[in-house]
Amino acid sequence: MFLLESINQAWQLLRAHKVRTGLTMFGIIWGIASMIILVGMGRSSQRLFYHEFQKIGQKMIVVWAGQSSSGLSGIKGGRPIRFTIDDVKAIKEHCPSVEVVSPQVGIGYLDAKLGNESVPSDVFGVDDNSQTIRSMDIAHGRFIGQDDVELGRRVCVLGAKIKKKLFGDQPAVGESIRLAGLSFSVVGVMAEKGDQLSRASASLDDEQVSIPYTTAQKLFTGSKYFYMIYFQPYSLTQDKAAREEVRQTLSFRHGFTLDDKDAVHMFGTADMIERVYGVTVGMQIFLGAASVVTLLIGGIGVMNIMFVSINERIREIGIIKAVGAKKRQVFLQFLVESVFVTFIAGSIGVLIGCSICFILGMFKLPRLVAAPEIDPLVMAISFLTMTLVGIMSGILPALRASRMQIVEALRFY
Repeated sequence: MFLLESINQAWQLLRAHKVRTGLTMFGIIWGIASMIILVGMGRSSQRLFYHEFQKIGQKMIVVWAGQSSSGLSGIKGGRPIRFTIDDVKAIKEHCPSVEVVSPQVGIGYLDAKLGNESVPSDVFGVDDNSQTIRSMDIAHGRFIGQDDVELGRRVCVLGAKIKKKLFGDQPAVGESIRLAGLSFSVVGVMAEKGDQLSRASASLDDEQVSIPYTTAQKLFTGSKYFYMIYFQPYSLTQDKAAREEVRQTLSFRHGFTLDDKDAVHMFGTADMIERVYGVTVGMQIFLGAASVVTLLIGGIGVMNIMFVSINERIREIGIIKAVGAKKRQVFLQFLVESVFVTFIAGSIGVLIGCSICFILGMFKLPRLVAAPEIDPLVMAISFLTMTLVGIMSGILPALRASRMQIVEALRFY
């Protein structure tokens, strides 16, 4: 009964001073709404960047050759490291955390020609495992196969943009193009990835042409060596273990120490995710802190309105204390009123914040702009913060009301 009476008093306060109370509640409303929107936007941005970085490969790690600055077993340092297919086989055999591994031969830009059409294309020599590591989905046809590699066939897989520029809307699979004057049969067309924040090379995946690495070595580089090896662990949790195993295997084969950072270099999806995670978490903390500050400012407004309410009800306080109300009851009455006002404002803020998130999700936003997510955890934190603000805002006014002397309160009018 006491709680219902206190809530009723708070409701009467809202009705009696609509404008004053509404302006006071605005700080709470905007603080809660902004917390839901801004933190939700931070989380959705994190997911967006994760998705963008995983376009290059969900678990991809690339290791490229450098120059040793140290040596083992009498082998001198200062030697260039050059990978061969035996290094790829050794990684398969001796690295239990590695799921798949693939060589890559970089040829550079060549003109892909079809009749009178010519398109500059970034050409790479790969094997069948490259499709898995690089998340290269096929829209039409197939990818480079093991038979293509073993037989050194003149076959190619076109990136989506290359196919569009050469063939337009016509089918490309089964047709032939020319690379550096040599004829290659098109066996597949990649699904379009679009713009990429992360790239395995200077070009977009849609602007690349893939051929068997054995064909690339025989027709273009004339060398058994290549510059990069791609691999992926069974899971991102094994990323570190896989890197250590690969480094150890390569150091044994090429005679450099494990701590020689110049011999081989590694970079992968996990590195990009780690970087964006730090940025987005920092952004969420900053935006959340800004929203909390707004809430606290709104709490100060609630505190002020409660002091004003007490000044207007001094005689009422004296009467209820004269008829037997204890200090604890007076204290709780005004504290409940403060929490009630804050709760009403916070509920409106939650409704507004969730509504804005929902409405933004219905529109197609510019690239790299994600609609804010409605996060249940953020809503729970918002309600908890809102309750704490209401309690903190009401304690001082409630203490002042409960400590009033009966005689002084009754003599106020």
